[in-house]
Amino acid sequence: MNDDGTARMDFDLPDADNDRLRALEAPINDVIRQDLAVRYVYVPMTDATAEHGLIRSRSVAPPPGDDGTIRIVEIVGLDRQACGGTHLASTARSRPVRILKIDNKGRHNRRVRIGLDR
Repeated sequence: MNDDGTARMDFDLPDADNDRLRALEAPINDVIRQDLAVRYVYVPMTDATAEHGLIRSRSVAPPPGDDGTIRIVEIVGLDRQACGGTHLASTARSRPVRILKIDNKGRHNRRVRIGLDR
């Protein structure tokens, strides 16, 4: 997150329609209002790579720790994936999100710029 409350995320979405991506703002804010717990566990890298969809990022997959494990973050009841970033304790700890802009950055890459409402 930048100091101004904005951020960007890159996604491998070759067939994505930008209008459909913009329409995700309301469902995202609904998840924030639901106050879903966010928790994490550490699992062996071999287990994480064996579970389809757990490691989704091609460029920023979390590196394994000294013990060979990686952190799996779960938004309870919604999503579970490998992530090395910082996270809130629950979705309600976030301010509502606005989708500011969607850029096409190549054939497969969509860059989504978001901002937090004040």
